[in-house]
Amino acid sequence: MALAELLDALRRQGALNRADELERARGEAERIREASHRLIEVRTREHRARVEAEAGEDARRTLARAEGEAREAILSARRHLLRRVEEAVRARLSHADGDPTYVASLPSRLQAALDRLPPGPVAVRAPPSLARPLADATAEVRSRGHEVTVETLPDAPMGFTAYSADGCTEVDASLSQALQHAWPELAIAVVREAEG
Repeated sequence: MALAELLDALRRQGALNRADELERARGEAERIREASHRLIEVRTREHRARVEAEAGEDARRTLARAEGEAREAILSARRHLLRRVEEAVRARLSHADGDPTYVASLPSRLQAALDRLPPGPVAVRAPPSLARPLADATAEVRSRGHEVTVETLPDAPMGFTAYSADGCTEVDASLSQALQHAWPELAIAVVREAEG
């Protein structure tokens, strides 16, 4: 009987050992499962952050590209507007000889040109349409020793150019030169007005 009891005791002990081992295995499995879940959560957050950062960078690049394209479109529209305005102004300038306000300003314009030239003979070159108004203007200015001769050139720009006798000094009082001089400020004003 002792042998049967011994075998029975060993079986009970083995069952207990298996139950303990099973319980330990279950505990270890639970710890591994929990650690795996934590690791999955950490890696999921890291992956999401990486994807969001990449998406954010893509969005920033797309936005920067769109802003650059918008700036270029605005600059192109401004250039087009300024080109049209300059063409319109030049077209009007070519007919200034028929503008009474411009013709009335010739004496003061001629005076300003003569004030910049040394005393002596002065040649004033202008288009034929301004020959008479400039000849009349020479009678109205203080010459300070200038002898003014009006010469006409068919291809001269609207306005006039005054030359000293020695040819060393030239005063370009053409309207195209005045426009070129005033254009930077005029262009800014045109863009401001257009963009309100």
